[in-house]
Order: sequence, then C-alpha cells, then structure tokens
Amino acid sequence: MGVEPDIVLARRYRLDRILGAGGMGEVWHGRDVQLGREVAVKLMRAGDSSPVAFERFRREAAIAASLEHPGITMVHDFGHHDGRLFIVTELLRGHELGSLIAAHPGGLPLPQVLDLGVQLADALAAAHGQGIVHRDLKPSNLFVLLDGRLKVCDFGLARDLNAASTITRPGEVFGTAMYMAPEQWLGKPTAPGIDLYSLGCILHEMLTGRLVFAGPTPPAYMTQHLTMAPVPPQVRNPSVPSDLNDLVAALLAKDPAIRPASALVVRDTLAAMRERAVQRAVAAMAAVAPAGTAVAAPSGPRLTMPSGPLWAAPVACAGAQWFYAFHVSAAGRLTHHVLNQDTWSPPLLVPGTPPGRVTSVAAISWPAIAPVIAIVADGLPYASLEWGGWQALCDQGEPVPLRLPVTQVAVSRRPSEHGLSVLALDGAGRLWARSWDGIGWSGWAETASPVSGQVSAMAIAPSNGILDIVATADGRACFRSGLLQPTTLDVGRPVVDVAYAAAASSPALMHACVFALDDGGTIFHLWDWWHEGGHEQSGWTALAGPGATAPPGPGGRVTGISADRLADGAGILLAATADGRLHCAGYVLGPAGRPEWSPWRAL
Repeated sequence: MGVEPDIVLARRYRLDRILGAGGMGEVWHGRDVQLGREVAVKLMRAGDSSPVAFERFRREAAIAASLEHPGITMVHDFGHHDGRLFIVTELLRGHELGSLIAAHPGGLPLPQVLDLGVQLADALAAAHGQGIVHRDLKPSNLFVLLDGRLKVCDFGLARDLNAASTITRPGEVFGTAMYMAPEQWLGKPTAPGIDLYSLGCILHEMLTGRLVFAGPTPPAYMTQHLTMAPVPPQVRNPSVPSDLNDLVAALLAKDPAIRPASALVVRDTLAAMRERAVQRAVAAMAAVAPAGTAVAAPSGPRLTMPSGPLWAAPVACAGAQWFYAFHVSAAGRLTHHVLNQDTWSPPLLVPGTPPGRVTSVAAISWPAIAPVIAIVADGLPYASLEWGGWQALCDQGEPVPLRLPVTQVAVSRRPSEHGLSVLALDGAGRLWARSWDGIGWSGWAETASPVSGQVSAMAIAPSNGILDIVATADGRACFRSGLLQPTTLDVGRPVVDVAYAAAASSPALMHACVFALDDGGTIFHLWDWWHEGGHEQSGWTALAGPGATAPPGPGGRVTGISADRLADGAGILLAATADGRLHCAGYVLGPAGRPEWSPWRAL
C-alpha cells in the first residue's frame, strides 16, 4: 500500500507530510482527528511483512510505551492499517543531535555538552532500571527540543532483559557501527554497559565534532572498536576539562567492567561538572556586573562588538550555552566572537552565510541551537536555525507580499507557542512577520506599526514575540508595556537605533529599560515598572553622549547599542563607538524601579 498525504490511519490519524525515513519505516507529521492534536506517526516500511519485522516493530512500541520518563519519547498509540503497523508518538519540535554536532565542527559549547549528557544519562538510568537496554544510541536517535530538553527515540533494537524470549539469536550483531561497544561486535549477551559505551562515543563527538573512530567500513570500525585506543577528546579539543576527558575515556574502556558502574553514576558525575561550569560562567559574568550585583546563573552578559558607519551599526548579541557577539566587517560579511569563560575568541566568519553584503543582523539565545540569527544580505532576509543552516525567507524570483529590499530584521521566541518569529522592515516602511513552529515556516503577514511615520529602527523582546519598540526618524519612539496600548514618547531627535532589556520578569515584578540612540550619538533611556502596588513609568533621560549627566559616557561617538538582562534585577547596556571600541555599563534596580548605573568601562 502506498501512502499519500491526507490518508487517515485507523479512521483517526491523518498524515500530512513525511518527516523522515529509517531502516524500519518512515515518520510522518500527522493529526489526531479525535483529539485535535499534532502527532508523529512511525509507519512500518512497505513490503516488510515478515513475522520477525512485525514482532520487532511491536516490541519497539511496547518497550517505548513502558518507559515513562521526560527524556524518552512518549508513545500515544499503536495499531495497523491495511497490513502495515504504525506507532503514534508525541510530535517533537527541534533538531536531531546529529545536525547540531554537524553545525559545530569544533565541538558543541561545553555547558551544552554537559547539560545534554546529564539528560541522556538520566534517561538511560530510567531505562536500565526497568531492564531495558537501547542498543542503538547515536546522535540521529537523540532529539533536542526547542527548549533544550533531550529526547531518546527509536527503541527498534532495544532489548528487555526481563523478557522471557527474544527475537535476537545468540551471537547476532545489531547496532550502528560508529557507536557499537566491543562486546556488541562480538555478539556477547546484552548488558547496560553497551549503552554506556555508546554514551562515551556521543560525548566524544559532541566535544570534538568528530567520530571516535574514522572507519569508514563496518570491518574497519569493528577492528578499531575492538583493538584501538581512542584519541582523548582533550587532544582534539584542548578546552575539554581533564575530569570530563577522563570520564569519556572510562566510558570507552574496551572491558565493560572498567566502565562506570551505572548510568546513575555517570549522570551524577556530569551534573557535578555542569555545576562547576556554571559557577565559572557566573564568575566571568561578575567581571562586567555593577559593583554589588548578585549575578544569577545561567544567564550572562550578551555582548555585541562595534562595527559600521554612523547610522545604526549592524551588531547583535545572544547568550546561549556560550555568549556570542555578531558584527559586520567592512566588506559586509557577518563575523562572530565567542566568549568562553573570560576570553573572547578572535573574529570568525559565520559559516555558510548567504552571499551578498550584510546590512542588518539580529540574534537570540536558543537552548538547543545556540543561537538563532537573522540577517539581511543584499536586501533579502535569511534566518539561521543552526550554524551554517540558512533559510531564505524571500526567495529571489518568487512573488512575496513585502516590498524588497528589506532594510532591517529582528527575531524573538514565542513562549505561548512553539518556535520563533522573524520581523522584517521592508522598502516601503511596512512591518512584516513570519513564524517557524519547529517544523516549517508560515507565510509573511503584515504587522501594523503602532507609530505613524517612516519607521527608522525596531527591536523585539527576545522572549515574547511582541513588537516592543519602533522609532521614527522624526524622533518619536513607541513601545508596548505588558498588555497596555502602545505608548509613544518624543525623544526629541532623529532615532537611528533602539534596544530593550528586561531586568525582571515575574508575576509580582516586571521591569524593562527602553533605549534609543539619536543621530548625534546620545543614548536616551526610560524605565517601565510593574509591581504589586501598580505601574510606573519614567520619561526619557540622556544616559550617554552630548547632554548626558551620569554615568559618564563612553569615549567616542556611539554608533550602535544593544541591551540585555544580566541577572534577576540587573541589566547591561553596550555601546559601539565610531573609533571601533565597545563599552558597557551595568545597572541594578534601585528604589521605585530607578536603575542605578555602574560607570562605563571599555571592553
């Protein structure tokens, strides 16, 4: 039976589009028409009707359904349609771990490796506690959701050690060659140590961006896993801490008796390493915080680097597992710096950036993908959901509703829904939005500007997808405060850049600082404060530049600004100046919501 879109399985699950295919079947995006929810449907491969295949598919469903753990994909249903079995699971939105590793050829950020490692070890501990050994752990069977949570998928080769019978014959070898333990190659009895060895292979690959062994054929992999000592991850990536390097080496021991005693031991060891890494990050954040600021983890300073001419230097920032700074070179190419603990990397070209001169850039933190970037190159908008993976948001030659060229972009997360939103300012001065739900992109929809006149700058809060600030060249800036109607205030000068920072966001306290840069290089700011006693809002105050009072402004003419939350009750403002330097000032919330500023300092 061929399967086409819109077919309904068992009168309940409508298949929309195929998401992927593997050795045992294909996975479809579907909808449960009875409950009205989106699901994933794994459909058994056509023509594979052998009793062994049927039993393996059935056991996969039964084993996965028996494992109730947040790190294991949830099974909703199991059934058959026209002779083909199917498994209905929760719909996962995000990326396979393998695609994230491919996007970071030098290795994923250390905090992300530790966090994913803790989650994977915890899921394995739950499975092993019920006598289930996965036997096919690999990055393509691990899914990282948009919020950073990891899910273990595909229990097609799993073995239930408590089962009275098995469909695997003694000595039979199953698995994926790059991640198979020595005893697995030799067809020895299944034990949890097989999964621990695979976990070591995955940790090594996350840390280095490379497989433990190079293969390339199954016999070559077998020889290497059986006889060759793996290259320590620290040799391939010197930033790997020694304790983590030693743990990976222990997991990759040829003798399973030498490996850690259990997945629980591995989880607790990685969790302790993660805590130490967080504390190092907190110490690095304190270096740029105002005196007396209590810096909380894991958020940190999200720094931008100076660049560009007088008008709105194209810079952006995003703090994820590491802290990233993006700027545009004199040749119009997108470059980035990475803050690793207290040291910035040299500037590097962002991999795979679309051709053309970059004239606008925006970025946000993204737990799983770290980070999301939006740019305008030669007047066309693009978005990168992972390093090197760029999506053209307006394909040349295809009709689009917005008028090209696009002049600016912004990007934000959508907490009430899955995915993110990209906002674009087109050549006619109109605002447009396009959203990604974790699977596909919506079409462009026009967004009404809350301020009259030609829009000259815009910014969005990174976490709510609401248009927070727009400005017109005649000096009026408009922003939204909570659910209130937009507020428009006169800055008094033409505005060329805007920025936003939320230093506190909770049901009891919300505080935001709005910043505007005028064409003379002066930074104006106001604050907006929601608290139990009501709502208060300041007027515009000159913070830096001609006419500013305190704190003393950075040296040089300010050409671009960026702001972000530093910790609970604290924020940071960065200013790029025409002399090519970057400066920062931090603030903490004082009485009545008034920010108390540290002195400016050069970075």
